[in-house]
Amino acid sequence: MSNPTESRPIVDSNSTSANAGKYQEDRRDFIRGSGLMIAGGAIAGASAATKAIASSKQSKLRIAMVGCGRRCRQLLDAMASLDDDAIEITALVDNNRGRAQSAFRSIKSRHPERSADHCNLLTSGGSIRQPLLPQQAWQDVDVVFITTPPVCQPGIAVDAITNHKHVFIEKPMAADLNGLKQVVNASAVAKEQGLTVHVGFQRQYDQRDLDLVAQVQQGGIGDIIYAKSYCNSGSLKKHVARSEKEQLAHWNQFNWTGGDVLLEQHVAGLDVLRRVIGRPLLTAQGQAGWASLSDAELANQQNAVQQSGHQQAGELAFQHQSIEFEFADHVSLISHTRRAAHSWQRTGEWLYGTQGHADFSNGKLFDRSGNVTWQSAEPSASMVATQAQLRAFFASIRHGDAENQVDQASESTLMALLGQRAAQTSKLARMKSLRGELKLA
Repeated sequence: MSNPTESRPIVDSNSTSANAGKYQEDRRDFIRGSGLMIAGGAIAGASAATKAIASSKQSKLRIAMVGCGRRCRQLLDAMASLDDDAIEITALVDNNRGRAQSAFRSIKSRHPERSADHCNLLTSGGSIRQPLLPQQAWQDVDVVFITTPPVCQPGIAVDAITNHKHVFIEKPMAADLNGLKQVVNASAVAKEQGLTVHVGFQRQYDQRDLDLVAQVQQGGIGDIIYAKSYCNSGSLKKHVARSEKEQLAHWNQFNWTGGDVLLEQHVAGLDVLRRVIGRPLLTAQGQAGWASLSDAELANQQNAVQQSGHQQAGELAFQHQSIEFEFADHVSLISHTRRAAHSWQRTGEWLYGTQGHADFSNGKLFDRSGNVTWQSAEPSASMVATQAQLRAFFASIRHGDAENQVDQASESTLMALLGQRAAQTSKLARMKSLRGELKLA
């Protein structure tokens, strides 16, 4: 068994050297700065590197996995099941060395053929402000998979595209509007350089969903009237996180690190319905709150955050949200999310028309009397959909036919951000205004 190449943290978080000092800027300044860097930077040689991969289809694609948690392991399992001998993992990167080591052990024990002889284990030392790969590590990488908490995704995407790498970035791509803007700017550069950028909305490759959408588009439920989408699950463990590092460790509980359940999880269902509705999104309005936290618990968390100096960063993600999205032609989408123990739990999407409705959870069409009029023969298999996307991703790189999914994916992320804003402000949020802030329109 080969040994991983151990690497010291790129910048020691406790260092007082001049080089370390540049990473100790404010987090928001870092986000703005890196966005400007990618927008204004020239990437010489990227086209040549892309053509080299395309012209040598037998050479292995060298992959860096940045973020070694649950989603990373799912993608590694999906890669291992592909009939593709020309991919190998050359780097495992995480701000927690233990997770990187765990991912390495998993690969070596379960999928040894997917690991390079010298697989680098790299860590940032626990700070999101530091770049995760040293310059020399980029030389052994063709493709970067980004499966970190949403707050880290934009900066890593910027670094990867700056270094001429193809990118697979998990949804939602960012935790806020500033982060999404970074990804959109980086995506524009990737297009110029012929780099493939895929986004992890794997349900776009789910055959059952595709068949159901085709039935709807052929008039299977008549004219679309409204839709509903649920993402109701169990509660999260309660933590009082004071420092930035502690908040990042529990990233799905804070807005600045993960957005909230609407943005980080429910966006997958919103993406499905947004695409099939096929009309411009206009507005969102709704409400949200905390179901299982007492006033004392909320105050305790906010006090802990204020003492740490991260007042804006420490806002807790909502535990439940009810949002109404309105599209053109008066088509509405009702969205419910909830994280609560001992509650009714259900996740799925439903689309209602003048002649019946579509149930994406079960792959069925119903008439207005509730009779099944069509049912997909395909099973619900997220792994199969992930495999299908990986095949398309790798094929795009090898054939030199660059695919960039950021523009469409950003529409779904913007939709989730619009719903989040409506809940936070208790006001009618307009998509036109949000686009103006992002400067996409």
